[in-house]
Amino acid sequence: MKAQIIKNILLFFALYSTYCSVVYSDLLKVKMSHLIQVVDEDGKNIENAEISITFHHTSAQRQKTGSRFHTKELVISGGKSAEITSEGLKFTIINVNSEGYWNASKYYDWDEKDRIDGKTDGSPNGHYKKEFTIVLRKKENPRPMFVHKSKYHATRTFNTPMGYDFEVGDLVEPFGTGKTTDLIFTLHQDKKEGKAYSHRLEMTFPQPEDGLIIINKEPGSESKLLLGAIAPENGYIPELNYTKGVEKRGWKFWVFQRPSKEDLGNVEGYWFRTRTEQNPENGEIKARYGKINGPITFLVDELGGAFYFTYYFSPNQSRSLEWNGESLVPNANLQSVNKR
Repeated sequence: MKAQIIKNILLFFALYSTYCSVVYSDLLKVKMSHLIQVVDEDGKNIENAEISITFHHTSAQRQKTGSRFHTKELVISGGKSAEITSEGLKFTIINVNSEGYWNASKYYDWDEKDRIDGKTDGSPNGHYKKEFTIVLRKKENPRPMFVHKSKYHATRTFNTPMGYDFEVGDLVEPFGTGKTTDLIFTLHQDKKEGKAYSHRLEMTFPQPEDGLIIINKEPGSESKLLLGAIAPENGYIPELNYTKGVEKRGWKFWVFQRPSKEDLGNVEGYWFRTRTEQNPENGEIKARYGKINGPITFLVDELGGAFYFTYYFSPNQSRSLEWNGESLVPNANLQSVNKR
């Protein structure tokens, strides 16, 4: 009898906990209204576009529908804007497609500044509304390229340049199987005092006219096409440096990095130019162009560092850099490579 009472009490608390969880999760449900305009890179309205928005369910919604999310779709024509409203957790994913353009996908985490119900106490079940301008990049000339997500390259050796071959997809001998140096990585130890240290990854190029251009996120960066279709002719800088380490502040040790995590999070990627030849008589440039997705990942510990990155490299001297999904790198690693 006593065991049955205890069992009933435990069952009651389990059911009550589930009930509270569902009720609380339903309080997290908000209404979100999207006003969407679809334009090209020149800011002109795109005539026809397909828009879909994914709304993620609260626990209560999942119990009612048996699904973790639902999608609302709308086709716009004549360059008109669209309004789509529904309910769910306070974030949504917008997907836009139009024939002749690369599709775009945007994740948005709704903020209190988007609230339109007049409530200022942060109470749940609010109504949010925002205008979104989605920029689509036009498809021009998708083609095979040397595309590869590099492996995790770790080193304990400082001040030793290591070349990287974009066609082979590896470090140059003796560090790997590469033959031609396109980009040079050098790990430096700028400081080492007890537990405090500072390691710097220097990225340079073999030719004086080689270089890269840092591109920060802007309207259009949600496009599946990374950076754009055509690499710039000019504006390349000769080197890039990342610094990470541990520094002592008072009696505590703190991890630091330069550029900051916030600044790197704002980087869409890098254009680069390598194997550059310049005509001494007329200054004409012949080179190979490419792009790197987002910031290069740089990791450190007390003994050394490691890096990896995803790149797209033209097979010839054309500045056209739209990838069609076929990689020319032998045994290319394309895992999580979702940009073009």
